Amino acid sequence: MRAHDRPSEPGAERPRPLHRTAPARPLQHRAALHPAEAAALQGVAGNMAVVRAIQRTATVQRAQTVAPGDPGYPEKRKRKILGKDQDLTSDNEFFVSQQERDGSYFENPAELTPNLVRAGSVPLRISTARDLAIEDGVNEPKVFFATSTRIGEANAKLKGAVTLVKTSKYLLLTGDRGERKLYQVEPKVLKKGRDGKETQQGLDVRTPQRCNEMAAFVSGAFNPATPGIEKWHLGLAQLIDRIDGSSLAAGYAAAAAAGPDAYLAYGANLSARFQALVQENPAAVDQALGALGMSEFMPTPNPGDILVTVGYGDAAQEEQRKQNRAAGNDNTFEYHFGTAIAASGEDYITMENYARRDPDVGLRTGSSGDPLFFFRMYVAAPGADSWHARQVATDGFIGAIVSANLSG
Repeated sequence: MRAHDRPSEPGAERPRPLHRTAPARPLQHRAALHPAEAAALQGVAGNMAVVRAIQRTATVQRAQTVAPGDPGYPEKRKRKILGKDQDLTSDNEFFVSQQERDGSYFENPAELTPNLVRAGSVPLRISTARDLAIEDGVNEPKVFFATSTRIGEANAKLKGAVTLVKTSKYLLLTGDRGERKLYQVEPKVLKKGRDGKETQQGLDVRTPQRCNEMAAFVSGAFNPATPGIEKWHLGLAQLIDRIDGSSLAAGYAAAAAAGPDAYLAYGANLSARFQALVQENPAAVDQALGALGMSEFMPTPNPGDILVTVGYGDAAQEEQRKQNRAAGNDNTFEYHFGTAIAASGEDYITMENYARRDPDVGLRTGSSGDPLFFFRMYVAAPGADSWHARQVATDGFIGAIVSANLSG
């Protein structure tokens, strides 16, 4: 399983203490920037991860996870135009996800077919309002489930290349709160080619593989890499200013305009001061993050909002990372982006992808034509299933790690 997006399994506890130097498997998350920008930004990295907020002993889990055979596990059905809806209890391919096998997510690298897993029953995470559901486990889900209302709300807000399609298959939830139908949701993309328009739907959808380009594809926004990194700088500066009365945010524009050395020094100083504050005054850090709506304290995003986690280090950590890269053994990355695609209360679902560094495919699907999109459910509350906690738990981020909603 990849290190970059390790999902919590049913009953999983909080992430382990964040003092690792590298993820278990190398991943690629590089900004698609001008070479001068990329050279400067690649330098700001580190080897320690110190984020106090997600090291609490209490885990908040508002969404419900049910396993096959548990009370409340939904029935599988298919809507029929005429007559009684079809019982799909015997459908052993109802749930579709993808997984890594032998170091690759591609079953056939030449034809770009993914390693799909089809199952008749899987653990399910169901939103508090019982209107969203998704496979919950180690694989990457290719579909999710939602009420007609949530699907309509999402499509009204999505402005990118992706829209959501309600299929005829659904989960029937029953219980004390009545019945609820959650329809299987597939993505649809309308692509314009030289010979007209081509519609891709479901498993046929192709997207960029790089996370930043994927976020732009789904949201309709311009490449978010540069604003995401800027958000890291300004967010940390504002946080530090709130805690100790500094004026770091006021100096960002000057540092950015002064050239790569000044820019790197500014970022390294932010990282060092944040990491020190986490150790010295974690309660103040939590309070500032809450006031800024960042990291574990991000509110529920709207469909189409871009989420980002960024991690860069201080000067010493940067030097170590530089040496690791020169030696060819650096497995860290600077950021990960995802786009919210459906929401309900504090629960929301994203559509994501990331550069896999597959030895046979490489980056030829980095900007388009990649079949490895997936969905994931998060909770907008402190705990192991927040966006921030899940990203930090990958062990790939280092230094000062901050998450933010670029659209909020």
